[in-house]
Amino acid sequence: MSRPVAVLLRFDTEDFLTPESDEAALFLAEALTRRGLRATFPMTAWKVKSLLSRKRGDVLQAISKHAVGYHSTSHSFHPTIAEELCEVADAEAERRFLQREEDGLRLVADRFERLPCAYTQPGGNWVAEATAALRAWGVPLYYSEDWNSYIDVAGRPFFLGGVLAYAGEVAAPKPFLSRLPGDLAAARDRLGLAIRRERDGGPGGIGLVNVVSHPTELVTETFWDQANFARGSNRPREDWAPPVVRPVQVVRLAEGAFEEWLQTLCGSGVDVWTAEDLVRAFPDPAAGASFDTSDAQAIASAWAGGRVGSIAIRGVSLTASEAITLLAQAARVTGPGGQRLRLTTGSQSPPWGACEAVSGGGAFTYQEVLAAADALLAGDRLPAVVPVGEARLSLLDMATALAKAYLLHLGHGDKAARCHRAEGTLLPARHVKPPERLHWDWPIFPPDFRPEAVRRRAIDATWTLKPAEAALCDYVV
Repeated sequence: MSRPVAVLLRFDTEDFLTPESDEAALFLAEALTRRGLRATFPMTAWKVKSLLSRKRGDVLQAISKHAVGYHSTSHSFHPTIAEELCEVADAEAERRFLQREEDGLRLVADRFERLPCAYTQPGGNWVAEATAALRAWGVPLYYSEDWNSYIDVAGRPFFLGGVLAYAGEVAAPKPFLSRLPGDLAAARDRLGLAIRRERDGGPGGIGLVNVVSHPTELVTETFWDQANFARGSNRPREDWAPPVVRPVQVVRLAEGAFEEWLQTLCGSGVDVWTAEDLVRAFPDPAAGASFDTSDAQAIASAWAGGRVGSIAIRGVSLTASEAITLLAQAARVTGPGGQRLRLTTGSQSPPWGACEAVSGGGAFTYQEVLAAADALLAGDRLPAVVPVGEARLSLLDMATALAKAYLLHLGHGDKAARCHRAEGTLLPARHVKPPERLHWDWPIFPPDFRPEAVRRRAIDATWTLKPAEAALCDYVV
């Protein structure tokens, strides 16, 4: 039996230099509204400012009928987000992202009189450090795509740092709108293939098709930012210039082709979703769930061999960071089993530096591990390194030591017995793409730009990663 399919339409609205791009955004918003469809329009703050300065309230009003996202303050102005964050320390990177982007987010929120429903990074500037700010702002979705995200969980939604994330493969030629009208047939074929693949993709769940484009593509020959901010340099402000625009007659033909593509979409038997629909479809069941010491035993049994990862218990998925805090609480329980455990706010913050922390030590008593478990619950984030007895363990090795010690205690009740640490593997780290698959060649970045620190922090952040669908967790019990 085929499964239902939802097509997500997203139009990143960012070109503040080209007046014609205002018309393109207006056309797209109104064309969708006429058919009763809603898309997601991530807006840069500078684009909103340019619309206000050009007195294009009509464009803002048309977009307001759709889901509005946030697409950074300035998009391509240097330093871009990744350029700035790769130069600072881990926790400082979180603060720096919030500091540089909060005013822009507030401007977009104030103009549309509602909080953006999603954040989409500009170009290759995907950073795990953004999740702390999104959580603080109440923005529920990190909405990327396969060519820019650092993390891929089988193309499906996942949670990272307490925020839903989606970075599905894009089912439209790139760049989509600028290749119309000539590539209409190819665009239809690619859409149909993606829908069929998702419809036949397996039992359960819902198929997701991701369509991403930019209004400016409809009217310009090249991207707006390449002439002004390419290769790591800002062109002098007085020399900023919009790109060459397409002839009006070609734009009209491209608009007609997009209308035909929309008609194909409407006749394909799918739902058309915004970011808001995606958030509603994938709530975090752990947020309202309760746990007890039997759940901690299941976590310990899964991890005792050293393979630490996300785990689904009774259909409720947990990140490794959430699971280790439950295990730490259970280790402190001295009464009968079945006592209640709770998720901690600190388990949503990545343990920065964890992927570089050194291993150490070999065997520990339950009492030593129990004393060390308090450190996992003490702060607003998990520590990268945990003192255990005379040793200093990485968080990963602490997880395996805690799992083995907890099982030893349950089996023997002997707090003086010693357990040996198992060499640990953080299973969710495999979802971080290798450097060769990352979009570090975005033409706006400096030549040979390689933000290794950003990727390293993405690995750290996988402590807070779990699939939005329990069946895709590393362990299902």
